[in-house]
Amino acid sequence: MARDRKRAKQRKAKRQKHQQRIARQKKQKEGTAEPKQEIVETPKQEVEAAQEPKTAPEPKTAPEPTPRKKEREAGPRHGKVLTFFGEVRSELKRVQWPDRATLAQGTAVVFAACAIAGLYLGAWDYVWSNIVKQLL
Repeated sequence: MARDRKRAKQRKAKRQKHQQRIARQKKQKEGTAEPKQEIVETPKQEVEAAQEPKTAPEPKTAPEPTPRKKEREAGPRHGKVLTFFGEVRSELKRVQWPDRATLAQGTAVVFAACAIAGLYLGAWDYVWSNIVKQLL
């Protein structure tokens, strides 16, 4: 479920960026677009940047553990069952369910296969039961 929300947010952000780009292109075609402003450092800013003390780079640390690794380290969680059923529910929403005609056809095929298998096994049962009765 969290993954679905994350994807929805990504799609929304992508749509917004696309709409902004289209709006900018329309403005440029009309000639009403604002020129892009370039940031130019003034001499005062350059002096201040030069006066800042330089610090040593921070030592490299171990990378952050992945979310699954964090879960394993944290121990058992009671929310795993709820998470599982939430994921099952989201997967069932993606399933392409058959229409009524396809469902009826599949059901008929299953019933026919069961009837044929039942007749076949019933016939062999009848034959072998008569043979066993003759022997006893």
